[in-house]
Amino acid sequence: MVGGRYEWEVEAVDAMDAVNELRYIGHNVAAASHLLSNVSDSMLLEIFGTLDAAGDSYYRNIVGVEMLRRGMEPGGDVLSFNEGIDGDENNRP
Repeated sequence: MVGGRYEWEVEAVDAMDAVNELRYIGHNVAAASHLLSNVSDSMLLEIFGTLDAAGDSYYRNIVGVEMLRRGMEPGGDVLSFNEGIDGDENNRP
């Protein structure tokens, strides 16, 4: 630990390092949320894009919640409520 923070929080890490850390953490939501709360917005977007929609849906959901908490719209294949299907706001899922 460096100054009360973990080394990976201080050093520059890439999205795959964070994804590997999420997989190591497993299904501990509190630990995963803590990890994600300490990355930048751009890193959070990169992590979300790195995760597989089907195979990593558990982690994508946690990342998506963190994005919403920060006022960001989850990217990828997630539709905006106002966007609807095929860009038609009257054709919402």
